[in-house]
Amino acid sequence: MKIRLCLFLSILLLCCIVITPLLPFISEKIFINVRYIDDVILALLFIIILLTPTIKTNSYINIFFLFFLASFVASFIANILNSNVYAFIAQFRNYFLPISCFYIAIHIQEHFTSKKYTKIIFGYLFLLLVLGVIEGLTKSHLYQTYNQWGYPEFVGNIFRVHTLFTHPGDYGYYLIVFLSLFMLIIQHDFIGKQQRTLCFIMIIMLVINILFTISMGPILSLLIGYIITMYFLRFKIRKKTIVVVSFISLFSIMIIGNVMMDRIQTRIDVSASSLQTQGKQATRVDFYLQSIPVISDNIIWGVGPGNFGGWVATKFDSFAHKKYNIDTYGLSSIDLFYPHIIGELGIIGSVLFFLIYVIVAHRNFKQYFIYKRYYDAKGMILSGLTVYFVIMLFVCSFWTMLFESNIHMILFWSIVGLSEGYSRASSINLRGVQYGS
Repeated sequence: MKIRLCLFLSILLLCCIVITPLLPFISEKIFINVRYIDDVILALLFIIILLTPTIKTNSYINIFFLFFLASFVASFIANILNSNVYAFIAQFRNYFLPISCFYIAIHIQEHFTSKKYTKIIFGYLFLLLVLGVIEGLTKSHLYQTYNQWGYPEFVGNIFRVHTLFTHPGDYGYYLIVFLSLFMLIIQHDFIGKQQRTLCFIMIIMLVINILFTISMGPILSLLIGYIITMYFLRFKIRKKTIVVVSFISLFSIMIIGNVMMDRIQTRIDVSASSLQTQGKQATRVDFYLQSIPVISDNIIWGVGPGNFGGWVATKFDSFAHKKYNIDTYGLSSIDLFYPHIIGELGIIGSVLFFLIYVIVAHRNFKQYFIYKRYYDAKGMILSGLTVYFVIMLFVCSFWTMLFESNIHMILFWSIVGLSEGYSRASSINLRGVQYGS
């Protein structure tokens, strides 16, 4: 019975990871709207967790979830006269539903392992990468998407790869998690010659696809996140790492050097202009400036969940957007997570939210060095990848809303759960060890 349950849960979790990014594409091809299937699966997982006694929900992170939930509800109550119950529910879904993957992944890792699922994910990833290379070389989209104004997803005359995803940025952020995984494997030299060759092939294809997205956010998040991770996890600078980094740098300059420099210069010019013309153009500088009065007037509890900056506030015509004349210029959100969460939940809710992720990184940081002492390859990869993912989320939140993206948060909480499940099943003593020991 336990194996059957794990098998069923594994299939559901695998479906979440694999099909969530593809739901808009699938909806278009079958002419049926299945865009919310991921929410249905997450809700089903949540119900299974509540109704199944054998799924243990005790975790080091539970108390922090409860503190954040309390602040979330308190912010709603503090703004109850102006708040929309449906917006509250939608925002609750953004923050809490993906966490179901954490408990499910723990249970799966503790009781059931199958290399078939790993092969399916890597096979799926390889297919995406092949499609990305074809798309980039042919300059022809496999899945044509359109922006909020009804135009094809181009930036000027620049062709941007996104394969079966909706947006190049979402595709880029999804890929850098897997690039970091393969970089961790190469960095620690866990594998044989043949597997190492396959890793290098995957790294090359991942780099090509990420560059073809022409997305500054994922590239910058990758660089800053990996440098910080290397510092905290005390990576040794190996010759292989130097070779890989040199290859990536040279290849990047060859493929998108001129294009990216033009984009960077354009962004600088437009952002500088926004400082003088607030409220006239959709730039992140403009959105930061629009956020200041919202945050300063509601610093403790914010304006309430679902009332500022996110797609929920836009969809439900938030009172705060009217009160402060917030203009998203037709975009679904301000695309900046830090002012968004501080504006909605205030300083108390924001601190408690980020504390969850700090605690996750803190625990996996400790575990990484314990696994390192015993040369436990799988433990090092899972804990190291978790640390990197948290750092990347904190970095990219200056210019994106990844914390509210099902595509990425399902993947994140699955990895965190697998890491926690592996630590519970491990024979290594993971208690009471200091950092770096």
